[in-house]
Amino acid sequence: MARFFIDSPLSPLLLIATLLIGLIGLIFTPRQEDPQISVPMVDIFLRYPGASAEQVANLAIDPLERIMSEIPGVK
Repeated sequence: MARFFIDSPLSPLLLIATLLIGLIGLIFTPRQEDPQISVPMVDIFLRYPGASAEQVANLAIDPLERIMSEIPGVK
C-alpha cells in the first residue's frame, strides 16, 4: 500500500486536498476573542491612605471577611 502512494501522482493531490480541507475548517470554526464566562468571584478594593497592610487587614479586611462568610453559599 505504501509503495502505491509513493509512486502515485495522486499523493500530492491528496496532500493538497487535506490541507485545503483543514484550512477551510480553521476559517469557518467559530471563535470568540472574549467569551462571556460567568466566574463566581468578587474583588473588593479598599483605599486607606497612610495605613500599613497589617492595619488595613485588621481594621477592614478581617471584619469584612467575617460578614461575607455569614452569607449562605459564600466561601
